[in-house]
Amino acid sequence: MPSSKWESDRDEVEVDYQRMDGPQPPKPSIFSGRKGMLLKVMIFSVIFLLGLIIGFALRRNVQEKFIRPRECAYRDGYQTYSSDISKELQKYIQRESIKNHLRQYTGSVHFSGTASNTILRNTLKKQMEKYHLKVSVSSYSVNLSYVNWTEPNTVHLLRPNGSVALDVTYSGLPRINHPEMTHPYNAFSPNGTVQGALVYANYGEEADFHQLHVKSVSCTNKIVIMRYGNICSGIKVRNAEKWGAVGVILFPDPAHVHPSKVPKHTPENWWLPGWAARSDSVRPPSFGDPLTPEFPSIDGVLRIPISEANVPRIPVQPTGYDDAQKIMDYAARLDGNSTNGHGQQTSTHNMTVKLVVNNLLEERAVTNVFGLIEGDEEPDRYVIVGCHYDAWFNGGVNPNTGTAVMMEVAKALGEMVNKGWKPRRSILFAHWDAGEQGSIGSSEWAEAHSKQLADGTVAYINLAAAVAGNLTLNVEAMPLLHSLIRNVTSMFKSFHGGQETLYQLWSQLMPDPNNSALPHIHYPTWLSDQVTFVHSLGIPTVWPRYTYSVQKGVAQPYPSDGTIADNFKMVSENVDPSFKAHEALTRVVAEMVLQLSTSTRLPFDCRELAAVTQMEFVALKEMLTKTSISGHKLVNLDYLQSAVKHFTAAAKDFHKRFNDIEPANILQMRAYNDRLMKLSQAFIQPTGLPGQPQFKNVLFAPSEAGNRDVAFVGIRDSYSKCAHASMCSSDMWNTLEKQISVALIAVESATRSLAVDTLT
Repeated sequence: MPSSKWESDRDEVEVDYQRMDGPQPPKPSIFSGRKGMLLKVMIFSVIFLLGLIIGFALRRNVQEKFIRPRECAYRDGYQTYSSDISKELQKYIQRESIKNHLRQYTGSVHFSGTASNTILRNTLKKQMEKYHLKVSVSSYSVNLSYVNWTEPNTVHLLRPNGSVALDVTYSGLPRINHPEMTHPYNAFSPNGTVQGALVYANYGEEADFHQLHVKSVSCTNKIVIMRYGNICSGIKVRNAEKWGAVGVILFPDPAHVHPSKVPKHTPENWWLPGWAARSDSVRPPSFGDPLTPEFPSIDGVLRIPISEANVPRIPVQPTGYDDAQKIMDYAARLDGNSTNGHGQQTSTHNMTVKLVVNNLLEERAVTNVFGLIEGDEEPDRYVIVGCHYDAWFNGGVNPNTGTAVMMEVAKALGEMVNKGWKPRRSILFAHWDAGEQGSIGSSEWAEAHSKQLADGTVAYINLAAAVAGNLTLNVEAMPLLHSLIRNVTSMFKSFHGGQETLYQLWSQLMPDPNNSALPHIHYPTWLSDQVTFVHSLGIPTVWPRYTYSVQKGVAQPYPSDGTIADNFKMVSENVDPSFKAHEALTRVVAEMVLQLSTSTRLPFDCRELAAVTQMEFVALKEMLTKTSISGHKLVNLDYLQSAVKHFTAAAKDFHKRFNDIEPANILQMRAYNDRLMKLSQAFIQPTGLPGQPQFKNVLFAPSEAGNRDVAFVGIRDSYSKCAHASMCSSDMWNTLEKQISVALIAVESATRSLAVDTLT
């Protein structure tokens, strides 16, 4: 019972204060107010730090389990050129591996368009896939020249009554059990049976035929016999055809390929045996499918008739020097004529030579094989390394020393890619088909991709016949790449002992005729797969090779070129038994590829191109002012001289501005790199040179006479025609002046491409 009323009321009455006072505010949260905000920040920070710790632990675990085993001397992914990356790359180059490549590639005869070449092509594809490259192919239907396997070509020496006095049977050729083994032949020689007296025309140069003419020895309706050397076979045949010959026999001169006094630094068995005849193409200077000049051989493209193609019109056949000597000696013995003097007629009308050529012209598919390492920062810029893989026979030196070197570079770079490295720019390895018959595979591909190549190719490195000796380097290169090849060869010690670098030995044994302190770097020729890149597109190219020294009297090219004697045994026993030259060249090529593909600032020097242009202009001016041409005023070179001077100044200014660019300024660096890449394109004349429409490089196109290491040949050849003509016609003079104008415009275009403002 309650003790009081109030107590009773307290126990029994419930009062709802919330109802009495209306809606009440919520109770304060621990996250409200300033203290709550601080608490939120603290909790978020703790969670973030825990995430970092967990992420670091996970990354460390992945690093230890997956990445660290593939670690090399660079960070994951793209990094610009460094000596650490270079050293890492060099670790993967192995001499024995190069030797194994070469042994594999020379295992059988592999003409272009045959089953054996297809087998080799598949081998190359599988190897590049193994080396982590992205592999692709491109095929073209082209015209190739083959010997007739069932009716081989023949050469007979006939008596006046028509009986055979001597047969060239190639009886000394080794018997090889291979279905595609054949007698030597000259590709693109037409079929035909011709007969005539024999005339010896030395090297077949224009001067040789002129000397015959002076001696009243006619070549009309005669068979002309000439030795290989000095100029390409196609020019020899063209000259013989021009002077009226009905057929040609070509032979290697023993004075060059097997001299009685053997020079030093050459192995005893390096020389060519007398039975060995050399196969080669006798097309005049030209490239690609002869029926689709300047166009890719793709479906729908017009093919001209063979009668309009730039190929010989008279039959041609090679022979060994033993058989050549028999032909000339036998003819001289029967008819009492000497063969010793230059240009002597070797037989009278009573003694004739019968030449039978049964070559076949067939349309076949040729296939190029590519291996790509895609660039990380600039995938649309390409460093291309190439070598053709077809051969006349087994292809020991030519081309497969180059294929072996290239595959070893691909293997080494593939190892880097597999460990996380990427180049800045893309690297493309190209195995060309049908190189021996006129750089057909490379030319068709380049013609099909001409716009993309002109826009995006940094440089092309050619590797055909890369090792033809083991003494020193022999290099062809566009001037933009001169400093690169000199710098790279300075990085490696010579393998001949001592402290000399490859560069120092090269400088000693191959000095530049204009500066003996520097090694001689030849101008790029048209005789290999760099031809379209140089002469149609104006792309910087370099062709590094190992050779013996010309100063020591050793023939160029190597004696067994294009013969059945060019095989693995020749290379492994005579050319480079230790394979140290192969290894040295592989290291040089790998380093060049690395610098070109990874350097933020391209290793080009436009001052080198300006210096060559200046030097060649001085030589040109001396030639043109030496002799006046009757009936015409002196040639005016003042404007061209001024243009060359301005180009030299512009190159110096550009080089300074280029080196002042900060590497972090990526857009400006790329713009300047592109201007250097495309600088040589200023010298490309779209219509080509007079009589040589495929050759568009104003500075480095080949001379019609076949002369090497000359420039401005459009002017030189036009001037020579005027100077040697009985009368220089107005058309001839106009051609000369036009070529001077073409050169002037090219040099001025090059100057503008280096200017701060290229359009003013």
